[in-house]
Amino acid sequence: MNATTRKENVPASLARIRHMGIGLSTDLYFPPIEDLVRALSGESGPDYLEIFRGRTQDLEQARTRIVPASIGLAYHGDTLWYTQTDFPENPAYIQEIRRANRHLDVLGSPWMIHECAHKSILGRTFGSYLPPVMEESSALWIRTNAIHLQSRMEGRSLLVEIPPFPMFSLGTLSPGNFFSLLLDGTDLGMGLDIGHAMTAYRLEKSRFDPEDLAHWIRTTFPTNHIVQIHAGGLVPFRTESGTDFWDDHSRPIPALLWECLEAVLELCPLPALKGVALEVDNKEIPLILQEFSRFRDLVVRSWEQPSFPEDIAPSPNGEPEPSPFRDSLRIQQEHLYNCYLTTLLTDDTGSPLPLRGDPSRFRQRYYADEIWRFGGYVPDLFPATLALLDPIPGDLRQAFVSFFHTVGITELEPYDFLRTKVTLIQLWIQDLSSRNLLQGKVVQRVLEMAQMEGNRILLDQEWINGDPYPEESSPASFPRETL
Repeated sequence: MNATTRKENVPASLARIRHMGIGLSTDLYFPPIEDLVRALSGESGPDYLEIFRGRTQDLEQARTRIVPASIGLAYHGDTLWYTQTDFPENPAYIQEIRRANRHLDVLGSPWMIHECAHKSILGRTFGSYLPPVMEESSALWIRTNAIHLQSRMEGRSLLVEIPPFPMFSLGTLSPGNFFSLLLDGTDLGMGLDIGHAMTAYRLEKSRFDPEDLAHWIRTTFPTNHIVQIHAGGLVPFRTESGTDFWDDHSRPIPALLWECLEAVLELCPLPALKGVALEVDNKEIPLILQEFSRFRDLVVRSWEQPSFPEDIAPSPNGEPEPSPFRDSLRIQQEHLYNCYLTTLLTDDTGSPLPLRGDPSRFRQRYYADEIWRFGGYVPDLFPATLALLDPIPGDLRQAFVSFFHTVGITELEPYDFLRTKVTLIQLWIQDLSSRNLLQGKVVQRVLEMAQMEGNRILLDQEWINGDPYPEESSPASFPRETL
């Protein structure tokens, strides 16, 4: 690798991780792993594949039958939300850690990378994928939970990945300060996603060049913990104040992201770096082949010509402000959820917490569409149900979004947004019926259709993500809790 400085600051457990090289981070199913491996065969293929969470039997088949033994495998975890305060004692997460260890064993992976983000707090979903609140208390409980998770990974390393930022963040800390507080002094690794870092840096500066981003990373982030770098698709769009970015791996990599990746590899000290992967889940194979060729050439060229400054060590920009939320972790979680909800749903100029960026851009451009599309596009999930709802006046999408935050879901299994979304849609249909917005025979027909279409989706979801243990009980139910 290119970095030789500050090796003494690399945690010993990270220094021992084997070199993985240049890889692809992909899904088992989209694109189909067998088709992707066949298309990549040749001298310029990847050194390793990082595979997203799937069924154990499918992961095992990928290792034994599909991916050549010469290509290493690593693991991209999901559903282990160590951002939740109850993570260590929650039975659902205890079970999911056991499942993750099975996946790590099957793949022979030296690490599990898992994004540091919220999809829900205390059983209440946002309908989007949000970064943690940038507060000291939040960083410290996530640090404790991440250390707990790694201690149960049977010698493998946990890489805490920076998430995408949806045009704003809440809290007093910048992302670099936050991750330094979370990682410094631990054996935890870090995953640096360049596109995600761009969405975060956009909150600091409305316009920037690749060298600006690289300087920000090397002076504020714990670069001696960075084990893997990701690069994936982004959607750039211009605003009056600059260019915003939306994380979308199915889209082509824009020019600025290519330039930022090259700048980070050349200008940042990365003494613990073991792998650099192009994220290609949900991307068409011809585009993957085209982009991976460019990606491999760029990474090889950067590693051959290191030019990063050697006199800069990562350090937070000043001491973090003491958090005002120390009385109880559950109270903290309730408060942070309410802060996010207020910011996402209201046009108030005031914010319950210090605010970077402009949440109104997110609300106006993406939030309602995120709920309608994220984890499954509602018209694709419930086509017959929505057809029966046509007589209802007004915007169905907005009606569902308005209902979305009135219901909390008791999490009896690790959080899965599609499962939650299906349940909320069925409850929404019941709510429409109870308020007499549906008339006559249509009421029973739409209730039955929502139940039928929802059950089919959940069966499909179980086929892809189901990985039960023999001792597991029957599927979880979802008690309704009106907020």
